[in-house]
Amino acid sequence: FGFTACGQTTVFPNADNTITVDFQGDVALAAPSQVTISGLLNAQTPDNASLAITVASSPNIFGAFGAWTQATGTLILTSISGIDAGSRHRVSFTLVNPSDGQTAQQVTIGASGGSVTVASDPMTPREGNAAPMLVGGFRTRSVGQSSPCPSAWNTLTLTLNMY
Repeated sequence: FGFTACGQTTVFPNADNTITVDFQGDVALAAPSQVTISGLLNAQTPDNASLAITVASSPNIFGAFGAWTQATGTLILTSISGIDAGSRHRVSFTLVNPSDGQTAQQVTIGASGGSVTVASDPMTPREGNAAPMLVGGFRTRSVGQSSPCPSAWNTLTLTLNMY
């Protein structure tokens, strides 16, 4: 792939999160081609052979649905027609974020069509809170005290480390 990008709309736990992937292929792929996006780990969205997608690129060669597998965090897009070399595509879909915080995930993209296979490569993540599958939460959370004695001066220490 000559160009790839992956981002999200929210870091909130348990929230609907719109993931957007952009890509441009270097080689032509015959129909029906499959584009595989993997690494969207820990999403709460259950397996769905018909996960709704929105295609912002024209023409829409992927239809309205992709096949989602929760365990591997994988979405497979099947093209209606071949994929031209150099054509850019933008696809969005909604997943439910995990309930616990996590660092951004390394999302990969690969493709196959006809006799051509494009090996999976890491996608370029959007920056900051737009990084894919970054979910806010505390990596470390602890409370300590300086003295357990009653009626004594006591310093409480609160330690928080966010994702």
